[in-house]
Amino acid sequence: MPFRFYLPLIIVLGFLAGCAQRAASPPPEKPDLTAAQAAQERQQWLVEQIKQDIRDNRLTTPQENNAMQKLALLSDPAEQQRYRRKIAHRYVQLAERELDRNNYIQASSYAIKAEEIADNADGLKQVRQRIQSYREQAAAVPIPAQIPPPKSVESLADKDVLETLYLDQSEVAERKFELRYRIDLVIEKTVKRNALLEMSSQNEQDARWLGSVLRSRIRLSHPHFDLVLFSTINTDQEPRFRLYERTP
Repeated sequence: MPFRFYLPLIIVLGFLAGCAQRAASPPPEKPDLTAAQAAQERQQWLVEQIKQDIRDNRLTTPQENNAMQKLALLSDPAEQQRYRRKIAHRYVQLAERELDRNNYIQASSYAIKAEEIADNADGLKQVRQRIQSYREQAAAVPIPAQIPPPKSVESLADKDVLETLYLDQSEVAERKFELRYRIDLVIEKTVKRNALLEMSSQNEQDARWLGSVLRSRIRLSHPHFDLVLFSTINTDQEPRFRLYERTP
């Protein structure tokens, strides 16, 4: 049969083969919106979590579940800055609450936190002014005469131990500022229980520094408390504060 009779058949078969090949090939790729949408939803979820943390005062603690920890995962720098200021402002609000309760030490610690996060947080300037005013008023109030402690801590032998709070020697040696918050806790427990207080240090320099911090902070927070402080040196143990029952 002449070739011209086969030509239409060849063209038809070629067309069908091309159609089959196109049908077997994947369609042209479209822009992958799934990953972008997932990332956007993740950011929205983080924002909602941060808002909830702020409402529940999970600002910088607990360590693995707080607003500042989630803030670092936000991809938008402007959004990070916005919620950083909100977290700082919440610390300012907590400081104002403690000032209203005349709890200067806790208010001061909240104000410090706010300043560390955003030094221009809303209301921080006014809180600083209130803290400074409170400090000046407390310093102007005469402190009652302190009962002289016995010359030897052996007189504590017959006293009941109420609680012992340890400090980290490396932090004491470096004069870490954060130790003031630990000392504030010692003060609050001592005042609440009207306890005698024994301070044990590893050397004289540490004893003088700890004693100075303790006395200055208790003067600000509880200027009328009759503090009876015993100081001992023990090079073989971690520094500590020990509370004893005060008996007549």
